[in-house]
Amino acid sequence: MENISLEKESKLVVCLRRLFPYFVILSGVLLLLLQSLFAPGAGKAPSWDDSSIYNYVGWLMNQGFTPYIDIRDSKGPVFYFMEMLGIYGGTLSLWVFEGILLFIAFLFCYKMFKMHVNKNIAIFSTLFIIISTVFIFDRGNMVEEFALPFCFIALYILAKYPLQNYSLKIHQILILGGTFGAVLLMRPNIPMLWLAFCFVILVHSIIIKKYKRLLIYPLTFILGVAIIMLPFIIYLVANGALAAYIDRTMFIKSGFVPCR
Repeated sequence: MENISLEKESKLVVCLRRLFPYFVILSGVLLLLLQSLFAPGAGKAPSWDDSSIYNYVGWLMNQGFTPYIDIRDSKGPVFYFMEMLGIYGGTLSLWVFEGILLFIAFLFCYKMFKMHVNKNIAIFSTLFIIISTVFIFDRGNMVEEFALPFCFIALYILAKYPLQNYSLKIHQILILGGTFGAVLLMRPNIPMLWLAFCFVILVHSIIIKKYKRLLIYPLTFILGVAIIMLPFIIYLVANGALAAYIDRTMFIKSGFVPCR
């Protein structure tokens, strides 16, 4: 009986050790979310705050309004559709949605660190990133926050490159392209991360004389971009909003202007 009890206790300890990194990440996310304008008990958010404007855009889209036509602002359609999804059940659902996005982001941050260092250092490094994010969180519901999961998923894949004999698998490149496309349709200046790393990989492929990659990698990447971007472009074209989207996001920082 004593051996059975020790075995059960041992399994419990192993389970708790496995769950500990997730507990740290979840605790860090909750710390961030306490600053959110939409946290329970936070009171009414100021109407002039960017976060509140994005929240309002999402609400208007749920009422059938079209971004860039009925609503003029300078962020991309992926961000607004995420806002629409988050605010669908009210401000509390948006707060929960924020938490899910942040948890995914920091989970991949931890997994990225864990590939190169031991578990304890990976946990500490992830916690450091979370604490650093506290100072730039700016009360939440910002485009940079919504882009974080895509950024860390991309970094996680890119961090595998030297561990996979300096190569990437087709599905990994597709995901890189997809995350690039998503972030490009959130804010056009964020994807510099992808462009920088992709340039390094292509140059390295030339150095190690893997010339086939110069065709396969870019084409696969573009396919990943297209898979994500095409549905949103079709939506914009179908609603006559493509030209307005390009005008608002690429050329004019016009700010939020309700057209009706």
